[in-house]
Amino acid sequence: MKETSLRHVGIVVSNLERSKAFYEEMGFLLWRWQREKWQDRELEVMKLMADDGGVIELIEKPWRPHVAITVPNIDRWENNVLDTNGIAYYLQDPDGNWLELVEGR
Repeated sequence: MKETSLRHVGIVVSNLERSKAFYEEMGFLLWRWQREKWQDRELEVMKLMADDGGVIELIEKPWRPHVAITVPNIDRWENNVLDTNGIAYYLQDPDGNWLELVEGR
């Protein structure tokens, strides 16, 4: 059975370069820098990786902070979905924190 795991933590920033420098000073390394389409907009996204494989996703404003989680059965959460991009489901926990769910492979 596929396991549940933490994929990344998404942090919304006002200046990608400044934030990248800040997290690199902590020891994170740039892993991926890309533009992602989301509905009617494009977002610039940087993913930085820690030595243990943990990932911080820096996203330019306007967007929402979130925690991304790999789940064994994404369809289990279909009734809670507030948004989707066809790959991930976006929903909120009971306290309003945004989650990005992706099915494990």
